[in-house]
Amino acid sequence: MGTLKHLWNKKETVAVLKLFLKNENKNLSKNNVKVLELAELFKREAIERKRETYPSAASIAMKLGNFTSLLNQKGLPHVSKLDKQVWQEYAIPWYFQEIVNAEEGKQVTVTHLLYERNRCIVNKKKQQAALKGELECEICHFNFEKVYGNVGKNFIEAHHIVPLAEAKGLHNTKLEDLILVCSNCHRMLHRIPSKNAVDILKNRLKNMQN
Repeated sequence: MGTLKHLWNKKETVAVLKLFLKNENKNLSKNNVKVLELAELFKREAIERKRETYPSAASIAMKLGNFTSLLNQKGLPHVSKLDKQVWQEYAIPWYFQEIVNAEEGKQVTVTHLLYERNRCIVNKKKQQAALKGELECEICHFNFEKVYGNVGKNFIEAHHIVPLAEAKGLHNTKLEDLILVCSNCHRMLHRIPSKNAVDILKNRLKNMQN
């Protein structure tokens, strides 16, 4: 076992990504204790399930390198489609979340931002919609002001139709590259690993209504 070429599955890829995130984006070597422990876990699971192959410590280290490439947006010769899918589904929400925790009475707030956004183009998109009286979710048509009153006035979120994670370095964003969505739809869009996430989500809602 372990000598044949191993085909990674999603569960294994997610496990390596979690190791990457928990260790503050470190590209650990194949001799690292945590890498060896994960390799041993994969080995035991392969034996239990009678699989012929499993990810070795060396392949885990290479996978960590793939995630480093995705993080830095550099050359990605070895990054697979599955790597990108798992990165989009799990890593992007991780980096954009605000983490608040309390330790021994002292509250610490840490905000992780992975890709820099230009607020000017986002504000322009919102202003354009407001002038047309269409400041509502373009997927489910939720209107924050109608539901929450003044507290929801002028509130809406903007989603990049082509995720910034898939953009190659600096690029110009046009108004048509953005879609205004509610918080719920925004989160769901990031859970759909497809460039057609907007259409997929719209169709799902349409089918549910029918």
